[in-house]
Amino acid sequence: MKPIIKAHIALAWPCLYRGDYERMKKHVDRAIMLNPNDADSLANASYMLAMYGEAEKAVACGEAAMRLNPRYADWYIAFQATALFTARRYPEALAARIRVPDYFIDSTFFRAAILAKLDRLAEAKLWAEKAVARLKARPGGVEQAAKGCIQLLLDNNPFRRQEDRDHFAEAMRMAGVPG
Repeated sequence: MKPIIKAHIALAWPCLYRGDYERMKKHVDRAIMLNPNDADSLANASYMLAMYGEAEKAVACGEAAMRLNPRYADWYIAFQATALFTARRYPEALAARIRVPDYFIDSTFFRAAILAKLDRLAEAKLWAEKAVARLKARPGGVEQAAKGCIQLLLDNNPFRRQEDRDHFAEAMRMAGVPG
């Protein structure tokens, strides 16, 4: 049964990035229905459901994943931080974000966004500068940054709902991330 569950999660990811949100949601729901106790699937679902616009369900999936697998990997927390940010639960999002290394390029930007939403603008700007510098240090990063960091982040984090896209973009602008 486990390979079938993993297949649904694996199929959900490209659907998400193609913008086929309904198919992504069906795969996530199917994986959870087949085994609501599969921690890795729930952790993946936490990010994907945040992108879908079901932030509280995303948070619940992340919490369940960490309960089911108390020796969870750091990426569980990174995905949970995104769900918490999308749910507008900024203090919890920051607490989660602080607990994990900045594995993903988006992680540093999300920390800046969370700090901005907490009205800690000086810190947010420092993290935004760190994030942009980190992006520019990657191969092709200077070109990506020149095209606009906010759009790049919206492409990397394909929120389905415009209000969630606007929320993330507004937080980025508040932090001083260049367009």
